Parts: sequence; structure tokens; C-alpha cells
Amino acid sequence: MAKTKIKSREHALVILPLTEIELEINASLDMASPAVDNEKHLGSQNQDEQNLERHGYVQQTKRNFSLTAMVATCVNLMATWEALSSTLAAGLVSGGPVSLVYGVIVAFIGSLCSASSLAELASSYPTAGGQYHFVAKLSPKTSRPLTSWFAGYISTLGWIASAGSAPFLAGTQIQGLLVLNYPDSYVFQRWHGTLLFWAVLLGSASICIFCSNKLPLIEKLTLVLHVIFFIAIIVTMAVTSPTKHSAEWVFSHFENNSGWGNNAVAWSIGLLSSCYVLIGYDGATHLSEEMNNAEMGVPRAMVGCLLVNGPLGFAFLLIILFFMGDISAALATPTGFPIIEIFLHMTGSVAAATTMTAMITVMACLSTVPLLTAAARIMWAFARDGGKSV
Repeated sequence: MAKTKIKSREHALVILPLTEIELEINASLDMASPAVDNEKHLGSQNQDEQNLERHGYVQQTKRNFSLTAMVATCVNLMATWEALSSTLAAGLVSGGPVSLVYGVIVAFIGSLCSASSLAELASSYPTAGGQYHFVAKLSPKTSRPLTSWFAGYISTLGWIASAGSAPFLAGTQIQGLLVLNYPDSYVFQRWHGTLLFWAVLLGSASICIFCSNKLPLIEKLTLVLHVIFFIAIIVTMAVTSPTKHSAEWVFSHFENNSGWGNNAVAWSIGLLSSCYVLIGYDGATHLSEEMNNAEMGVPRAMVGCLLVNGPLGFAFLLIILFFMGDISAALATPTGFPIIEIFLHMTGSVAAATTMTAMITVMACLSTVPLLTAAARIMWAFARDGGKSV
């Protein structure tokens, strides 16, 4: 039966036969048109792969991260309240409560602004390269190779350093617990901490290597622990502490034991402890090639992890400052971590202080997994783009 074409009129359909010439033209367009071929090719791919191809890359990884898994990953690698418990010393020495309280507020606002800006770029360029890819796309052509090369190395080295910080804190916290529980028999040695650091690092790396397909599930479970441990610790601190500072002391007491004569310099140094606990939100960009609907999900994960971790970290800090007791006693602890001495003061029990600190140590070990994951992805992306010796 010959093909027909249909013309619609006001009250009737007039069916007219297609001419042989029209049939030949239609067939030739279907068979030979590059636009049609390209449309069919793109139609066989999902939207994320199409976007990646537009940026010059081919899909090489599995997209098994959902929005929930990505938010969990970023929340866990930041581990704000856990990291804050480990970096209290810098803030207590350089400014005291004022340095910590207002430092966290300033760092949170600054991080949120930075994350919002990077989130917009991540939505436009959802690739594992992250910041150095943004630089390559937006900088002038004349300086593009140099500026993107520097951005790539800075980002890569920064992530390597960040990935090493969590296992270092975990290893030295284990040493601190040994000092607390065995003050007469355990002799503190720095190389013990180095061995513990490598043990945590290798254990986390093994999870990244052999359980890569399960990383989204692992991060979701880690997020659950992140919240449960937070609730358990702050409730214990608030209920058991024998002392309580006034609101005036928490929000206005300034204490400069840093050795710097200028209080502004001391406060700025104390700010480092607040800034450190709010970095890592850009980890989502380096996992964007493993996330479904990355253009929408990555920006939401970057901002969302800050909106989760910022309030948790600030609440944890306030509870500590209200119930911590004497600053000098906390800083003079032989364990090397003021938080261990603070827990001991609050609970009056070595076992309770050990349990509470162990929760933080476990979270430090678990946060090493997403840190290594993000660091590995940017190293891979940089090598893929021709970055050498990474």
C-alpha cells in the first residue's frame, strides 16, 4: 500500500498519496542526515553522559551516587563537630571562647558564600576536575594553560593534605586514650602515632578500593552515626557536667595565650581552627561524574552539607564552652587533646571519657574514606587532563 499524507480541513480529512519524489527525499533524510544520526546517538545516552561529552569527556565511571548519598558523603568528609573537638586547642590558646564562637560564625558565612559561588560553576561544568576545570573554562585563552595548571596542582595537593589530616587526628587520639587509661605503663612515642596513622589510612583505602560499589551505602550509614554520636555526646555533656559558665563568659571572654602581643593577630590565628572544620564541601564536584543528575545534585550537596554541619558544629561548640570548666586545665592535659580532659571533667569517669572520645575517633576513621575518595578523583581527573607527576 502506498504511503499517504493527511491534510486536515474544517469538517473533513482529505487523504492524498505521497509522490515518489517525496518518498525518496524522506528516505534520504532518514538515512543520511548527520543531525538525525546525532540525535539518535544522543537519545541512547542519558542526560549526564551527554553533558559530559559536551565538555570533552567520555563516561568512565558508574553513576551510583544519589543526592542523599552525595550529601552524606560531603557531611561525613567535613565531619565538622568531630573535627572541631580535635582542633579546640588552637582556638582556646589564641582568643579563647571569643575566637571560637565568632570564628565559627565568620567561617560559616564565608564558607556558605564560597560554596554558593562554586555550586553555580559546578552546575555549569559538572566534571571531576572541579576548580581547575572552572579556571580552564573561564580564564583568557592566553593564560588558560598556566592558570588551570596551577589551580589543578593547588587543588590536588590540598586534597591530599586534607585526606591525611583525619587519620592523623584519629591515630593521635588513640594515643591520647592510651595515656588516659594507662598513665603509668604507656610511654608516649611519636612513632606510635605514625604507625596508627598508617593503619587508619590503609584501612580506609582498602574500603575505597574493595568496596567502591558500596560507597553510597557506607556514607549513608556513616551519616546516621554522625547524628547519633552527636546527640549522645551533647546530652551527656549537658547532663553530667558539674560546672557551667555564664553566657557572658562564653560570648565575651577573650584569652590570649598565643605569645602574640596583638590580640587581632591572635584571634586570626584562632580562626584557623574554625576554618578547618568547614572545608571540604567542594568534594561533591570531584564526584560529579559518579552522580545522577549532577547538574542539579552537586550544587545542592555542596550547600546542603554546610547547612547540616554548620549548625551541628556551632551547637557542639556552645555546649563545650558552657560546660568545659577551666581552660588552663584542659590545655595542660597530658593526652594532647583538650577534649579528652573536658570529657573527663564533665563525667568524672575515665570509662565515660574514653567512650565519648572513641566516638569521635571512629568518626575520624570513617571520614577518611570520603576524603580519600574525593582526593583520588581529582588526582585521576588531573592526570586525565595531562597533569603530570600527580
